[in-house]
Amino acid sequence: MKSLKLILILAAILLIFYPVWKYIIKKSESKIKNSNVILIIVDTLRADHLSCYGYERNTSPNLDNFSSDSIRFKNAISPSSWTTPAIGSIFTSIYPTIIGYVNEPNVMDESFNTMAEIFRLNGYITGGIISHAFIAKKLGFDQGFDYYNQENNKGHNHISSQSVTELAISCLNEFKEEKFFLFLHYFDPHNNYYMHDEFEYFPEYTGWVKSGQEVNSIRINKKNLDKDDKEYLKALYDSEISFTDHYIGKVLEKLKELELYEDALIIFTADHGEELAEKEDKWIGHAKKLSQTLIHVPLIIKLPGNKKKLIVDDYVGTIDILPTVVDFLDIKIPDGLEFYGEIIDLKKGKRRQNKPIFSETFHGVEIISVVWDGLKLIHKLDKGSNEFYDLSIDPNEDNNVGKKEKEKLREYKSILRKWWSSVVAQSQELNLQKKYPEYDPETIENLKAMGYIK
Repeated sequence: MKSLKLILILAAILLIFYPVWKYIIKKSESKIKNSNVILIIVDTLRADHLSCYGYERNTSPNLDNFSSDSIRFKNAISPSSWTTPAIGSIFTSIYPTIIGYVNEPNVMDESFNTMAEIFRLNGYITGGIISHAFIAKKLGFDQGFDYYNQENNKGHNHISSQSVTELAISCLNEFKEEKFFLFLHYFDPHNNYYMHDEFEYFPEYTGWVKSGQEVNSIRINKKNLDKDDKEYLKALYDSEISFTDHYIGKVLEKLKELELYEDALIIFTADHGEELAEKEDKWIGHAKKLSQTLIHVPLIIKLPGNKKKLIVDDYVGTIDILPTVVDFLDIKIPDGLEFYGEIIDLKKGKRRQNKPIFSETFHGVEIISVVWDGLKLIHKLDKGSNEFYDLSIDPNEDNNVGKKEKEKLREYKSILRKWWSSVVAQSQELNLQKKYPEYDPETIENLKAMGYIK
């Protein structure tokens, strides 16, 4: 009898409070669906030079603090090692060759649906602030943006993080009463590398490498780089990272001040990384390879209302960002639109399907790669050569295990060949007429100095 009374009491409590719980759940779901979205991409940023990724220098205290509220993906892979194809794929979740990026960046065809267009379709105000000519309006990267500021596209000697942040804060003040998507692109870690007084590393160095030195002049003399020279290169690059982190921190502070941080979906990543003469060939820069130093990038995602730190070991791709955001926010997309990336279940931090992750670079070279289950194959189409690495025990890619792992190598060659055949076939089927922008003389000189064009 007592147990029956208890059951009846509990049932009464449930009936009384059910509408309240239902309201709370609905309100929570509504907040997620209407969350503001901020995408921050830092140009030329290696994951392994951020302190939250285990780097020995405290280069990124603001991002470290941000990651404590977020999901940090330890093994995120970029689809390319230079800016236009990498960010083009983030914006569309389509592989670079299908969009048409070979050697020099072409104008993105209007038939491709960008992230900004999808957000605008769902009632968002869309704003973008960039600092590199290779994602400029002339290349179609402003598709879907109500506001697209490119006043910081002033080349590799322009220090832009402060200006990007000031413009971002201005946007936040203007958009704060609206539902918005804001894209911020920071450029300073890209060469040329500058030492900033407030983030000075290796002050005792007295060698020939200088702050702000033209990177081509270092490349020409790379045979003369000794241990200290290479350490100073790292110090310059790290100073640029810390400088950028400082200004990203100001954006995050402003979001909190405006009470927008808690309910926002914030995605932080990079387009690609950088080599700093640490390999045998002493290469400095990017675009020409698909080494982990170039395609292993940071990816940190803060969910609306989330304060739980989650660290994910599984491999994911930055090409997965768009389908993941669309799925998480449950927003509509144009009929028939398909993504090439996989959905990441953000509650678990795992891709819904464990599929291979592909990358490519066509910038005076022809290289494709696949990463899957901790193994990586790099295939040079122009030379027909292969490099095969076990990233689980050799993250720096020092030991090519292709001769020892012949069966696995054959398997990965087959995976890569099938994917590449599919990409080429789809590119040919689209048969897009490529358009190339006309740059002003100053931009041409800047792009030549960075090694993007000849």
